[in-house]
Amino acid sequence: MWFNILKKTQRWHKYIDDIMLDKTTRTAREIHGMLFDFMHSADNDGRKRTGRGVPDTNQIGAYLSSNPKYVKLERSQDKNKWRMADVV
Repeated sequence: MWFNILKKTQRWHKYIDDIMLDKTTRTAREIHGMLFDFMHSADNDGRKRTGRGVPDTNQIGAYLSSNPKYVKLERSQDKNKWRMADVV
């Protein structure tokens, strides 16, 4: 059972990585909004996707903080700004 839950949350990692490839600083809320917009756009067949399973901002923040690919740049009030780390 836990494996299925982890498997469902891990499928969003590639979408988050694709969003962050441009190395722009974003908060978890901004990433969540972009994921939600992506899910409500039509796919190649013209069908709308469901927004079911989109991770919340806490899950996105936990993924960003635990992944060494991302750097926390600043903290303003309760929002952390993240950016993809430069690969040397």
